[in-house]
Amino acid sequence: MKKYDFSNITFIIPIRIDSTIRLENLLITIGLLNRWRANILIVHADRYDNHFITKLVPKKQNIKYVFYEDRDYVFFRTHYINVSIIECKTPYVAVWDADVIVSPQQIQESQKALMHERFDVSYPYDGEFLNVDKILREEFIQSQNIKSLHAYKDYMKPLYGGIVYGGGFIISRDKYIASGGENEKFYGWGSEDSERYKRWSILEYKIHRSAGPMFHLYHPRDLNGKFRSELQFRLCNYFLSMTANSSKREILKYNEKEDL
Repeated sequence: MKKYDFSNITFIIPIRIDSTIRLENLLITIGLLNRWRANILIVHADRYDNHFITKLVPKKQNIKYVFYEDRDYVFFRTHYINVSIIECKTPYVAVWDADVIVSPQQIQESQKALMHERFDVSYPYDGEFLNVDKILREEFIQSQNIKSLHAYKDYMKPLYGGIVYGGGFIISRDKYIASGGENEKFYGWGSEDSERYKRWSILEYKIHRSAGPMFHLYHPRDLNGKFRSELQFRLCNYFLSMTANSSKREILKYNEKEDL
């Protein structure tokens, strides 16, 4: 079997365990990344630590677990990603959802694009974000064979429609920090993925996409998996428009003030 080496990348996985299914998805995702020799930083924020993750995740030097006590029912994902960047010692970081799967060949393509300095950031998929429903998810959980996901992709529905910018990306740690990291105006689930992409485009970052889809494993959604209210929806659109109407100079000036 071909060996993959992603040891120069730290995969940041922010998580709040809201269901057994979410925990299962996390363990599958970690298992695959660990198989490919990646560094993994699990960032768990919740009211208390039930120690399920530490008991179930392999005890490996390349896997680090950090817990933050947070009694807020809203998972402040952007904040915890920013806090986590300083924990990363590798030249590249990947922000990775706990429920997403891509082929190692696609990650390798992204890795090469960044290492050869032809691009500043890479999405390890072509923008097609496919939902793995309950039945197909159960089959994949048992087989853990990514080829089976590709075999059934025509039976999967795309999430959100159009080209997607969420799920996971890989970027130079230094350039991620220089771009402002995550925009903490986005509090809870929202449009931060679109805002981030827009910001990188204004900063003239060269953006790469690998060939192939990203698969999203089914999980139930609570308030942290959808817009909580009409007001939050409008605020997310407002913050997105603020970035879209900013100049490169304005973004860089703002980033200097909001140093990570």
